[in-house]
Amino acid sequence: MKRRIVWSIILVPFIVIGLVFTIGCEEPEPTPKMTAPEVCQYVNQALRNEYISYSPTTRYEVRYTALSAVYQLEGRWLVNVKVVSEQQKLRDGQWVGTSAGGIVTQQYYFSETTGALTKR
Repeated sequence: MKRRIVWSIILVPFIVIGLVFTIGCEEPEPTPKMTAPEVCQYVNQALRNEYISYSPTTRYEVRYTALSAVYQLEGRWLVNVKVVSEQQKLRDGQWVGTSAGGIVTQQYYFSETTGALTKR
């Protein structure tokens, strides 16, 4: 009985110290350097409107709008982007929108460290 008490007096402090060091050595979660609205603003500036011509009198205008951004890990964000495409016809020297086109949501990855924007 005395041996058990002696061993527990000796071993318990080592176990407690080991647990404290193990728990204390965990790395903290990385925090983002930018806020979600800042990421959306950056993506809106990076994804400019595009014009895709199919003929001299017909083209598609493609507009991008960042809707939301969610921080993933290690400086990477997942950004939801609304993509609106609109067919346009040239009439009297002006591009006029038609009813053809569509709206989709695409996802992009944005890296805080490099500024790279890649489609998911």
